[in-house]
Amino acid sequence: MKNYFGLINLKSISFDIHCSSLIFDTKTIATHIGIYDKNGFYYLMPAHKGGTWKKYSTGRLHLIELLKWSIKNNKSIFDFTVGAENYKNIWCNINEYLLECLYPLSIKGKVYYYSYLLKKQLKKTPLINSLRKLRRLFPSFS
Repeated sequence: MKNYFGLINLKSISFDIHCSSLIFDTKTIATHIGIYDKNGFYYLMPAHKGGTWKKYSTGRLHLIELLKWSIKNNKSIFDFTVGAENYKNIWCNINEYLLECLYPLSIKGKVYYYSYLLKKQLKKTPLINSLRKLRRLFPSFS
């Protein structure tokens, strides 16, 4: 979530920010912040009311309106972005798997690369996993 705090300040000639809400009477029951470009709409940060509103599927209703907006505005791609939430399986016809490639080209890059690999390996060790579990059990000591 903290990655999105600076979104409003982004200036780009290749994409625009899209903010929308679904309102019933005077109550905001669903919102979305995303981006769009010439060809696509990128579904980044949806939110919706729960509680008594849950039975009305306000998030789904808002999503339908965003899909309509995308079609009306000639967007050939509606990208649900990263995440394996179940609702995406209903709407998606293509899955793309993201990969990571790191090729260090300088001394600084090699230092970063090997420290990154070391950190990644350490995260897999039983000691680190045990420390994480302890941290979750005693959050006040973090």
